[in-house]
Amino acid sequence: FSLMSILTPGSVQLSQATVRDVHFHLVIEEGEWETNLNRVFKLKSKGKRPKVGPELFRISRTKVENIHFTMFNLQDNSYTYKGNGINYNDMDLKAERVSGRNLRFVQGRLLVSGVEIAALEEKCGYRMDRVKANLAVGQGQADITSLRIRDPYSDLSLKRYAMYFDSPKDFSDYMNRIKMKAEDIRGSLSLSTISYLSGAFEPLGETLDFEGGSLNGYVHDFSIDNLQFTE
Repeated sequence: FSLMSILTPGSVQLSQATVRDVHFHLVIEEGEWETNLNRVFKLKSKGKRPKVGPELFRISRTKVENIHFTMFNLQDNSYTYKGNGINYNDMDLKAERVSGRNLRFVQGRLLVSGVEIAALEEKCGYRMDRVKANLAVGQGQADITSLRIRDPYSDLSLKRYAMYFDSPKDFSDYMNRIKMKAEDIRGSLSLSTISYLSGAFEPLGETLDFEGGSLNGYVHDFSIDNLQFTE
């Protein structure tokens, strides 16, 4: 703890925190509770987003090592896994390390700068070698800025990538419920990467080089503005 945390009412401040060997298991369920976490902790959705309030805590440097995240979706939705890439109804992710700076929780929003993820891999075989970004999540929005993604096929950067949703359970039907906005798309994007992330077709070797442009809408219905690329 820092002296500032004692002097600042309602805010706990740590200089650093390290967590190892984390396994997070999420089940999206039918019924009133919606998820296994809500059911276990008796957290019913009130249908209202919490108001942004005072800062509750701040951690200057955060590091999580050896992370395992699994998610099962038991709800009926329009998503059907086609046998290629990530199955968004049955995900299994592992990462060697996730780190960040100035992690803050302001009631209703989680803010963290300098996020870096090393060696993120899904059970289908898709792997991201490194991800860097600044992140703000809450109030029905995930706002990612200065995003850089590198995998064995692509090396892509975006000035901003935002996702808008009514409820966290909307991620169980990402293609139809999550509205996206991407700004200033640059770098190389392989169709193999798109194949793993969308599952729409078998992996292909073609790569597109982007020099700017934006995207707005849903996976199944989006618009592109001023997109510049060379094959």
